[in-house]
Amino acid sequence: MLKYKIIEGKVSPIITCDNCNSRIDNAGTSAVVYHTTFPKEGDYEGQVLFAHKGTCLDTLEQKLADRYDGWEELERFLSFLTHNVKLTSENINDTLKFNWETGI
Repeated sequence: MLKYKIIEGKVSPIITCDNCNSRIDNAGTSAVVYHTTFPKEGDYEGQVLFAHKGTCLDTLEQKLADRYDGWEELERFLSFLTHNVKLTSENINDTLKFNWETGI
């Protein structure tokens, strides 16, 4: 789940696991789970859930049953997302620099 926390008066976006509700702080050890709506014909939309790999991911797969439509690495998902919103390397470098400078 996408959430935010207020840290030292500043908004800090975070991702939490949709299974255990703990913060996800490592994209390499986390996954995006695709949760479909019915019917799965032609073009369709669904939702994304977030999970720690391992027990949390396994549990979400089981809970979703026939609404489960696969998963992928959180790192890969984030790269797709940045591409789809046309976030350029220049933009992200400036933003990351700001984030590191402000501690957000």
